[in-house]
Amino acid sequence: MPNFSVAAIICIVFLFGCSLSETPTEMKGLSWLEGEWTSQKPGSDMITREIWKAEGNKLVGKGLVLQNADTTFTESLKLEVVDGTLCYVANVAHNDGPVIFKLTKNEKENWTFENPTHDFPKSIQYIRTEGGFETVVSDGERKFKLNFKKE
Repeated sequence: MPNFSVAAIICIVFLFGCSLSETPTEMKGLSWLEGEWTSQKPGSDMITREIWKAEGNKLVGKGLVLQNADTTFTESLKLEVVDGTLCYVANVAHNDGPVIFKLTKNEKENWTFENPTHDFPKSIQYIRTEGGFETVVSDGERKFKLNFKKE
């Protein structure tokens, strides 16, 4: 009987370890993003929101822009592994389909996703800050920043 118990424990540890390894390190580093976030420039009536939640081995999100309480822009977002690379996938109504931005920079508090063939943006950067994050969206010439705080 003791041999069966040891074998069962080894199998459980092995299976648990395999399930943890399915989530890439880069994704684990972004788990703090889960939740609801808001960005609003002082004196502006425009509010940008991002809502993220974990679904299996990916983060699924939604981006919204509100002006005077009216929704003026929405997008579906995902952070997921595509062909072995962590990607930021944005689906916006005016595009033919999802646009994939591949992770090109991964530092402790800074992640950059790029798609050099896309018109705008070509780069989306998430920089973790105390109490929130900053997003820098650019194409090399045009750029804007948003500072998000958790709701």
